[in-house]
Amino acid sequence: MKRNKEFFNGKTWADIFSELNFEKHLLKLQKKFKDKKIILYGAGIMMDYIVKNYDLGGFNIVAVSDKKFKLKEESVYFGYKATAPEFLAGMKADIILITTQYPYSMLRYLRKEIYVHAKMPKAYFLLNKPFLLYAEEIFSN
Repeated sequence: MKRNKEFFNGKTWADIFSELNFEKHLLKLQKKFKDKKIILYGAGIMMDYIVKNYDLGGFNIVAVSDKKFKLKEESVYFGYKATAPEFLAGMKADIILITTQYPYSMLRYLRKEIYVHAKMPKAYFLLNKPFLLYAEEIFSN
């Protein structure tokens, strides 16, 4: 399996996102969150693919956060401010958009580890179903 190329059974990220009609879903989210300050949480393989292949210009992205940015004070991720999760509670944002394949575990982490003493912005998932349910739907056909 090649990182970023093949995912399951020879399917690529392009195949999966096309089958999920992801671009239409992304446009709906951009309309829904118009004028909202957004933090994207998760900067892994899936998000790398999304940033490289889809227009995120309809979002007001104030930062991208991921544990991999932990040791870096100032960092940039595809042109966006990148920050460690520990700094999120001090940021002003309206929305956290969770951009990982495993959104529920990330949501738990944010609630229990990061926003313990601060009000957490409303959280949404970039994918409108858990990724594993998408995969199940795709491969059951």
